[in-house]
Amino acid sequence: MGIIAAIGFLSYSQSQIVARDSKRKQDLQEIAKALQLYYGDFRQFPCTNSWQHSSSTAGTVWITNDTAVCNNTAPSLSSSYISNLPNDPTSNTTGNPTAENVMGYHYWSSACGGIPAGQYYVLATQLENRSDPDRNELKPNRWCDDTLFYGAGATVAFPAYTYTVVGGR
Repeated sequence: MGIIAAIGFLSYSQSQIVARDSKRKQDLQEIAKALQLYYGDFRQFPCTNSWQHSSSTAGTVWITNDTAVCNNTAPSLSSSYISNLPNDPTSNTTGNPTAENVMGYHYWSSACGGIPAGQYYVLATQLENRSDPDRNELKPNRWCDDTLFYGAGATVAFPAYTYTVVGGR
C-alpha cells in the first residue's frame, strides 16, 4: 500500500511541475505579445541597463523603461498592453538568470552587438523539469551578437534548463 501511495505522490508531484513549467512558457509568450504591441506604438522595447525581475506582488509592473538608456520618455509596459503582467507560479527571485536556481521571470533589453537599445530583448525563466523538451540545452536561442545562450560558443550561458524568448533584430 505504501509503495502505491509513493508512486501516486511522485506522479502527482511530476504533473504539478509540468503544469507550472507550462504556465511559465505560456506567460513568457504572453509577455512577448505585449512587448510586440508596445513596440508597435513606440518603435522600441522597454530599455534596461540590467536584468529586470518579476515581482511577488500581483499586478506589479516589473518591466520598466529606463529613459536614460534609450534617451526618451516611453512608458513602462502597462495594462494597455497586457492586462496583468504575470509572475512565476512558485517564486520570484532577483538575480542574474544565468545563475543556477534563480526562479522567476526576467527581462533584458539594451544595446548589444551593434543593435541599439530597445531593438532587441530577452525573456528568460528557469524550468523545474530539467528534461523539458523546450529547454535551452535542446533549443538554444542566440544573443544579439549571434552567440549562443547555452553550450559551446556561449559567451554568457544560461543553465541548460532555462526557457528563453527572444524578440527584435
